[in-house]
This record gives sequence, C-alpha cells and structure tokens, in this order.
Amino acid sequence: MNFIRQQARQHLSPEQRLQLWRLRSKLQHTATAACRSVFRLVPTSLAIAFKEGIEITGRLDYAHRAIYMDISSAVQQDRLRACHKEPETIQWLETNLRPGDVLYDIGANVGAYSLVAYAVTNGHCKIYAFEPSFSTFAALSRNILINRCSSAIIPLQIALSDTTELIDFYYSSFTPGTALHELADERGARASTCTLAGQQRLLSYRLDDLLEQFKLETPNHIKLDVDGGELSVLRGAERTLAQPHLRSLLVEIDETQPAAQQLIAYLRSKEFSIESRHARPGHVAVANYIFTRRLSDA
Repeated sequence: MNFIRQQARQHLSPEQRLQLWRLRSKLQHTATAACRSVFRLVPTSLAIAFKEGIEITGRLDYAHRAIYMDISSAVQQDRLRACHKEPETIQWLETNLRPGDVLYDIGANVGAYSLVAYAVTNGHCKIYAFEPSFSTFAALSRNILINRCSSAIIPLQIALSDTTELIDFYYSSFTPGTALHELADERGARASTCTLAGQQRLLSYRLDDLLEQFKLETPNHIKLDVDGGELSVLRGAERTLAQPHLRSLLVEIDETQPAAQQLIAYLRSKEFSIESRHARPGHVAVANYIFTRRLSDA
C-alpha cells in the first residue's frame, strides 16, 4: 500500500491526486453510511457487545519510544502525528525536562506530549495533565492507562483561568480529541463565533489556588495551549510564575488576538524572556513561543 501511495505521488498530477482523494473520501462515506444502516437492524444488545469489543490503538510518531494511543475518532487518529506537527515541542521537552522535574501540561488534549514527557525522563518526573472536555479527558485517561504511566501522569478534568468558580464551558464538538472549546468570558458570554455543540458548567480554578489548596508541586515547566485563554490562565498563576523553580514555558499564541502582546508583556514582567518563536504550519499568525526565566544579575 505504501508503495502504491509513493508511486501515486510521483506520477500523478496535483489535479489527479485531488480527484483520487475525493474518490477515496466518497467511498469511505458510502461504506460508513452502509455500516450505520446495518447497525440499525441489529438488536441493541448485540450492537453494544460489538461496540464494546472494538479497541483500536495506533502508535504515536515519537521516534525514541513506542507510545500507543486510543483511536475512536478521525481526530484522534490525526493526533498520532503530534510530533511531526510540533517538532519544537518535542525538542523543548527533550532539551529541558530532567528526571525529577514537574511539568504542567495545560490543554493536554489526548495526552500526546504528556506521554512524550514521560518517555523523555523514563518515567522519572511528575506530569499534571489538564483537560476540561469530558470526551477528550476520557481519551487522555485511557492513553495514560494504555501506556502504564499512571504513576507519573495525573489527569485533571479542570479548566484553568483567572477565577476559581463554576463557569460555563462551550464545546465546539463532543468528539474526543477536538479543540477550539472555550470558557465564558467575564460577562459570562462566548468570545468567538465558532460552531457550538453544547455547553455545561465546569469547575474553573486559578492555578495559584489549586496549588495552595491541594499542595501540588510547583512546576519546573509549563506547556500551555488552551485556544485563546492563555492570558487568563497566566493571570491566575501570578504566584506560581514567581517561583524560581519554574524555568520555562511553551505557550501557543494567536498573534491576531489583542491579548497576544499583553501575554508577552505579562510574562516579561514576571522575568521571562522569549527564547524562540515557532510558527505553526498552515497557521501564519499562530506560533509556539518558548519563554525562559531571565537569570539574575546578582
């Protein structure tokens, strides 16, 4: 199959490849519709037994260790290419994470980078993986169990922001692995016009409050990707950012948003400097910024 794909890339024109992709998509859609029709005729108990018996996993594209992830949606299948999509995140983890370190993976999704962090230190670290979406959190938890990482990776279905309260959480989709969910703003409204699949009230915490209440270890590194709410999370982590143990942050920033420059200025005020900027392929104005703590002159 791979040979056929390679030959197709070499000998078909872009238009022919597009037509082939459209044909494949149409056939896949037809096959899916046919399977759904068959399932409607199957007794419920049999359909449930069949569904429960299906377990599909795929290997994450991390070169240095076998990491397997649950696949129950096309979105989750796409997450298997997380290392290819964000090589700077992998390099940041491999360069900065040391045995004994604590990583906060805020916006962990299905846990690809938490699992890589575990692999980088051979399990000799502590990772707190924050993911508020109920369906994605279930996939995250399953991936931790599949890879036997429960001793080091702690999943938390908590939304982080600048307030500690129950708050409305808006879903873009209920499919595991999807993104672009958002919390209500200070007026209790949505900030974007993205598709709304549904909403529910969730527990939101200031990171400072969470550390104090549950006596969590101060992070040495923070990976932050919450689709637009990054500044709110950081404002709720003022005391945490002041801790000298925190050495670096990797933050996804949408540079088209007014909060982008505010976020950079805020971290600079907390003694962090931009080490590097990495544009996301296909997203001209979205980039991963790596911040490191400025060394004291003393």
